[in-house]
Amino acid sequence: MLSTITADAEHAEQSHRALLVAPVGIFQTDAAGSATFVNDRWCDLTGMSREAALGQGWLAAIHPDDRADVGNEWSDAIAEHREFALEYRFQRPDGTVVWVAGTATSIDVDDRSSTGYVGAVTDIGAVVAARESMREQSRFLDTVLDIAGSLVCVIDPLGRFLRFNQACELVSGYSWEEIRNRPFYEFLIPPDEVEGVRSALDRLRAGEPPTPNINHWLTRTGEVRLLSWSNVCFFDDSGSLTHIVSTGTDITDADLAQKAIAKRARLFSDLIAFAQAANATHDRERVLPSLLEAISKTLPSHMLGLVLIDPASGSLVVRAIHGELNPLAVGTVIPPGVGISGRAIANRTMVFDELDRSHYPPALADLVDASSMSMVGVPLIHDGATLGALVFGRLTAGEPTYSALECEALSLIAAQTALSLTNARLLEEVSELAVRDGLTGLYNRRYFEASLEEMLRRQARQGDGRRPLAAIMFDLDHFGQLNKDFGHQAGDAVLRTFAGLLLERFRSSDLVARYGGEEFVAILEDSTVEDALKAAEDVRGSLAALAILAPDGSRLNATVSAGCAPLDHQDATREAMLRAADVGLFLAKRAGRNTVVAV
Repeated sequence: MLSTITADAEHAEQSHRALLVAPVGIFQTDAAGSATFVNDRWCDLTGMSREAALGQGWLAAIHPDDRADVGNEWSDAIAEHREFALEYRFQRPDGTVVWVAGTATSIDVDDRSSTGYVGAVTDIGAVVAARESMREQSRFLDTVLDIAGSLVCVIDPLGRFLRFNQACELVSGYSWEEIRNRPFYEFLIPPDEVEGVRSALDRLRAGEPPTPNINHWLTRTGEVRLLSWSNVCFFDDSGSLTHIVSTGTDITDADLAQKAIAKRARLFSDLIAFAQAANATHDRERVLPSLLEAISKTLPSHMLGLVLIDPASGSLVVRAIHGELNPLAVGTVIPPGVGISGRAIANRTMVFDELDRSHYPPALADLVDASSMSMVGVPLIHDGATLGALVFGRLTAGEPTYSALECEALSLIAAQTALSLTNARLLEEVSELAVRDGLTGLYNRRYFEASLEEMLRRQARQGDGRRPLAAIMFDLDHFGQLNKDFGHQAGDAVLRTFAGLLLERFRSSDLVARYGGEEFVAILEDSTVEDALKAAEDVRGSLAALAILAPDGSRLNATVSAGCAPLDHQDATREAMLRAADVGLFLAKRAGRNTVVAV
């Protein structure tokens, strides 16, 4: 019976440790909704210590704008004895915001009573960013449709309107809200033409180009307008029509504005091509020249430059160029507020000017071929943040300045450029987060295991010429007690400090990772177990001699134990190598901790 109780206790302890280091935030409350437990990941997401979160303290981690909604939904879930589910934001003490999806389920005694709730919070920052990106792109498309001089509408197979641009509203007299999802034959097409238009739709087949058609519209005021349409049809895999995109021209008064309409139609087409090119790549370096190439095709200019704000210094840096600008200009630093790009960024608005060489930024004066240009600077703004500016230049002699229509396009191009740059930066950050531990900056366990497998595959390919490989397993001594005595934030300070020691001591070619909780691991290529023993001893001694400053100003002392093991070529697997190092770590702790043992 005693062995059974002991086994149950050990199982409960293992389960509790697993909850502490789980990759999602986990919390538990009593029946009234007061927190009784939060794990390490919950504390990482909120920046709040475990002690501060208990009781009703967890509410302070909720973003002030979401706190009422979360509190109300939580109270309703408890009162109605149902599951809690909501997306909301945490705001950390340093001001950073984390979007999470929170869920909680009742721990039921029976169908009507509960002892509390257990729940989880998951970081959904990347998902929220992706949703916002899609909304931005949808807004961009809507705006492009509205500035197109042509009539643009989208209908489904039943003739119901799915989109209806501003030009359609102006010609028909109907607003989008009035005609949304209404079939065109109910009100726009003269009765004697309805059957012919519907028959034309019925004849559409996949693989066959649709024929242009001409029909009349009856406007809200009863006026009859003659329209010429060009259609693009979309079909599903079974060959069934899904929707039709129709681009039309009002030819009732064809001679009055034909040239202007044609110009708008061309610009509309160019803007669509630009949006496709801007979204074709998210690699942060490749996206810059790709963006300028696409912009130059939309709005031809003699000179085009992309200037971005350096977050560290606040200076402006020329990051990409196109046209009559010396390639040496890339990388040039421009002081804040200087030049047309500096003024556009400072004023957060489009700036026009006729400039000669004496008014170019001094760092660029000798790198621009033209002695004078008609220039415009357009700020790049996304989600309220100014990223930089686009600078366009045309030769003054014999060249018109930018027209009103082109200025409309400039705003759209700048918005799409800012979105593309933001997406590229977010993708870079998300990719980095996928392989790095958020607290220490070291590689995470998933990336470590994949990289070690690749190392071992290289070893296997070397055959008899295999080089030595050694592993070190570190474990901070009495870390759980340190967290209990000094708080979660003090424990975080120790983890970050120890990670810094590892980065200082090991080579860039070594694989160093946070393995889980207070455990760390290092793999040393071209190193014997003796080399590993020396490196581990250096790290152990450095930590033991160090006084770590806690967030409250107090000084902490910490020690670490380590186990070292070489790669056994008779069992050259990741599991065998780490198991051997773990045996060394066990022996080091058994020897009294603050010790390194090689096996």
